Amino acid sequence: MVQAAPMYVPRTARVRFALSPLSEAIASLRLLAAPGRQTHYRRWVGDARARITDLDLSILLPFARAQAGCIPDFIAPPPHSPVASFDDELAALRDVSHEIVRDEAARCLARTGDATLAAFVDNPRFAIDEVTRALRQYWERVLKPDWNGIRAVLEEDLLARSRQLALYGSESLLTQIDKRLRFYDPASESAQLHDSICWDNHTLDRWNGEMLLVPSVFGWGECLAVTSATWRPTIIYPARPFHGLCRTTPAEESLCALVGSARARLLLLLAEPRTTTEAARHLALTPGAASQVIGKLHGVGMLDRRRIGHRVYYSLSERGVTLLALLRD
Repeated sequence: MVQAAPMYVPRTARVRFALSPLSEAIASLRLLAAPGRQTHYRRWVGDARARITDLDLSILLPFARAQAGCIPDFIAPPPHSPVASFDDELAALRDVSHEIVRDEAARCLARTGDATLAAFVDNPRFAIDEVTRALRQYWERVLKPDWNGIRAVLEEDLLARSRQLALYGSESLLTQIDKRLRFYDPASESAQLHDSICWDNHTLDRWNGEMLLVPSVFGWGECLAVTSATWRPTIIYPARPFHGLCRTTPAEESLCALVGSARARLLLLLAEPRTTTEAARHLALTPGAASQVIGKLHGVGMLDRRRIGHRVYYSLSERGVTLLALLRD
């Protein structure tokens, strides 16, 4: 897996969404190993560490602490179904060819020097058995008790992104997920991107032209991509904050101070298109109050308005996206 910075996708790509409990387990392990990304998850981090004090998870360390670009893709194979179970994904990990495990581990070992990866080169069968054992223990202790809530947030993110895809198209969707994700035309621009991270049509053709988008509750601060031709092209992106785990971010606090609580809440909510009624219900406002605030934000150019049939959808305008980006940087 590599960090998307920037990542170029052929315009011919078809987007498909999927949930991945195994990817979420790896993302949460990476969060535990990254103090700089824990600010908004401190309560969860404390609870998680308390649950694993007696577990030997050393075999997972290379995947938790590696820099993006040095994470073997085999540790979380892109899911084959939209809503895979943890058991199904663990079985898929066990079924990964030992040749692939050995090759990917060797490449990452050469980059990182992490001696733990040597086990995957020397004896991939034993190493994969140990990894699946450790992941099973970690899942049962840390993620399974909270999975229903985590899954609900991931599904809400998928519904919101799917609506955005239907209303505004793939290009708008990718830009909203991460401004470093961009479309390109392989016929005319390939030569210009030879030093960049990109998929070509040949790679996509192997997977029926599909690219997977996988949201992650624990992926704050990272947008990772699976780029090896061995695997289906996949982007693992941060879902919207899970407020059962996260506290208010500095960007949200700054936005509240700048425009007031009601307008800030609506701006954050309208990162995805919603009607006035939906926004009011989501924020526990009266329809009249929501309509008034939305009208003011639209009047100053912070929101775009789009009519689909009898419904009017509001979402962040380019100016609104820029404001949030400035506060987050």
